[in-house]
Amino acid sequence: MATQNSWNNQVTEANITFNGGTFSAGTDATSGAINIGTGAAARTTTIGNTTGASATNINYGTGDITIASGTGTTMTLSDEGYIQKPLQPCFADTTGNALNVTGDGTVYTYVNFNNAYDPNGDFNHTTGTFTAPVSGLYSFDASVYLYDMPANRTCRLNIVESGGDQASDRFFNTNAGDLNMECSATFQLDAADTVTINIQVSGGAKQVDTSCENFGGSLIN
Repeated sequence: MATQNSWNNQVTEANITFNGGTFSAGTDATSGAINIGTGAAARTTTIGNTTGASATNINYGTGDITIASGTGTTMTLSDEGYIQKPLQPCFADTTGNALNVTGDGTVYTYVNFNNAYDPNGDFNHTTGTFTAPVSGLYSFDASVYLYDMPANRTCRLNIVESGGDQASDRFFNTNAGDLNMECSATFQLDAADTVTINIQVSGGAKQVDTSCENFGGSLIN
């Protein structure tokens, strides 16, 4: 559709180039919208450049800045300064109590999680497996309980990634009772690499009960 500018010049379909000087749009006090590249055609919209001392300033008042893709909103910057990334890979989950799963040196991998938080579906709650959707640096934390532990057992909590790396919290208990163990890890993962957590208690019979109080992770870079 043809439009007219303030000089009554009609513009239909054209490539418009400004060389030098300052180009301003919407600098008056009116509240009309300014649309750039909003048509349905596939196109590349470039603002600014990476040469010399170039700078790009984005200013906004009491509204938000939203960045979206065909998948949905990828980032929101609020006027209070909060930054949210709704599609960022992340999860956090817990399990119920698993009975008599270790104690004799058996390595027990935590399974059957409760589907607490996993917005992008990267964590298989049945198998307890996180699968990296993209290559990057990921951070993980795990916290588990061991119930009614006999004394003098060797306990090891492991966060394990499929490439062979793992982080461990190793503990030797001298007194009977409940035991909390925690572990954290940062892994450089390739897309489709997996991460799980397991517990190994040695020194007696297979009679140790356990639950995962938290297993969570997120892409950090």
